[in-house]
Amino acid sequence: MTALTSNNKAIHIRATFVARLYFVQEFGCELQDSLKVILDKSSSDNDVERESLKLIWAMNKAENRANGKSTANFKQWLESCNDFNFCDYYKDFLTEVSNGFLIKSADRESPEQTSDNFTQLLITIAIKLGISMDELNELTTQALYDILQIFADSNSGEGREVIATPAQNESFWR
Repeated sequence: MTALTSNNKAIHIRATFVARLYFVQEFGCELQDSLKVILDKSSSDNDVERESLKLIWAMNKAENRANGKSTANFKQWLESCNDFNFCDYYKDFLTEVSNGFLIKSADRESPEQTSDNFTQLLITIAIKLGISMDELNELTTQALYDILQIFADSNSGEGREVIATPAQNESFWR
């Protein structure tokens, strides 16, 4: 989480998979398209600022969701940010984007980072297929249940006292 500060006002952002989903749902384009504009040195300042603000809104919405707060739609949110000076927070914004969204080469990463990239890849594929986060969560839960069931079936009972019933398993994941 990063706080972007300008004119004594802070916007808290978080570059997460949920922010990516909000971005795609709100703007109907891939996050990578906006990142290309933001990172391209030949882009105009207005284009960079427009695309950055769209991304900041999505990351702010993700941060607010994580804290149980609501976020206005993009147009209303943008009106509330008129007094923000883009230059004041651009470096912090780019740091959050690069830490949260840019995938690094897997051969230079620790296993934890590689698993994060796998999760990011799964969510990216789900978004491209039009799968909502609720549907993805349900599919993931079902896959985990199937894996646990296969393990329980293949294990002769060693080392376990009780296997959860499907109803117990479902109530645990909800």
